Amino acid sequence: MLAISCAVIYAILQDHAYSKCEKFPPPNLDVVWNYYMEKLKKLGEKTLLYHKIMHGLYTTVSHR
Repeated sequence: MLAISCAVIYAILQDHAYSKCEKFPPPNLDVVWNYYMEKLKKLGEKTLLYHKIMHGLYTTVSHR
């Protein structure tokens, strides 16, 4: 879900930055998705850091 969120935010920012009538989502969204998935896989190798980051994101988003 984090990779999806990052890719969607990227697509929205790109759409807003260029302010053109273009097809949404942008054509390179799969590249962005793969980039974030690779980063998460590498982060997952460091289990404690991965857990701390995901826990921090969860508590921030859930307002706990």
